[in-house]
Amino acid sequence: MSIPKLDKLVPTKGASYKIKNPYLATVTQHYELSKVDSADQTFHITLDIKNSGITYLEGQSIGVIPPGQRDDGRKLKARLYSISSARDGDNEGLLSLSLSVKRLVYQDSDQKDVFGTCSDFLCNSKKGDKIPIINATGRIMLLPASNQVDLILIGTGTGVAPFRGFLQHISQSPSKWLGKGFLYLGFKRQKEALYCNSYNQELIDLCQKAGFNLNLALSREEKNQSGSRLYVADKMLSDYEAIKSIIANKNFAVYVCGLKGMEESISDLFEKITTELGYDWPIFKKELRLAGRWNIEVY
Repeated sequence: MSIPKLDKLVPTKGASYKIKNPYLATVTQHYELSKVDSADQTFHITLDIKNSGITYLEGQSIGVIPPGQRDDGRKLKARLYSISSARDGDNEGLLSLSLSVKRLVYQDSDQKDVFGTCSDFLCNSKKGDKIPIINATGRIMLLPASNQVDLILIGTGTGVAPFRGFLQHISQSPSKWLGKGFLYLGFKRQKEALYCNSYNQELIDLCQKAGFNLNLALSREEKNQSGSRLYVADKMLSDYEAIKSIIANKNFAVYVCGLKGMEESISDLFEKITTELGYDWPIFKKELRLAGRWNIEVY
């Protein structure tokens, strides 16, 4: 087997900000992406970075420094959040970056709710607040340099973030994306489908502009063929032959972002497809990863 190496976009080096000298970005947009009666609270947050010198590409992450101190008195470590906007931001060329942040809630030993330090800080912020950030980072999720590569994008929950950035960039580009595009997103319910529900259809519009095929898997409202909950790998079965054809041509890139639990079922699906094509999946998967065509960012 010979898998051509995928050339990806290369980030430019911008200004340098670290934990000791973060940039204080101003919140310019802050609104909830989930309904009031949703089990999960998720917010869209836009930060003004036009005077920072910070640069980023779609698929990178930004470090946010939460308030508080460690036991030794030093600042808390930065938390990384996938950037959910194209490189110029959401504000018509005015440099900004956006985040899609879910408020992390877990229970302590006394069964009391405890909120994630950084996610709670961001979700509670409001327009005009200052958010300390450090440089953008990450190369795994960067887009191909060529617009002729077939893209298979798979995400769950806030894993939608880099794909919103991808589609913003692609839909705004003067050069049409010539490769095929498939976006599979998994959520619990339709009302919790971030950027693609009855009250926010931004991602639906972006997919239409970019010519991408959008498929939602709603695990609490839909069933798969066996009567179990429907997940993204189940949804991909409807495009089985199309995906098989894409893999056979070897000019594609797969991007997976979101909950770690989905990775196994997606790998199983690709194993089935590649076995039918006569490939040894563990070997083929390793070659894809080394070639930059199998890109996984799960948590």
